[in-house]
Parts: sequence; structure tokens; C-alpha cells
Amino acid sequence: MSSEVKSAVESAMNEKMQEYLLEILQMQKSL
Repeated sequence: MSSEVKSAVESAMNEKMQEYLLEILQMQKSL
């Protein structure tokens, strides 16, 4: 795998992780 593809995949996963963590935090606040 080229480094360009690797960095693109990592940045995409980081964005998804941030969205996921934000959703969890919001769910906990609403409990």
C-alpha cells in the first residue's frame, strides 16, 4: 500500500472515530 493511500485511509478513519465519539458523548449527556 502506498503512503498516500495509507494517509488517506488514516484521515478518513480519524474523522469517523471523532464523529462516533461525539455521538457517544451526546448520548451520555441525554441520559
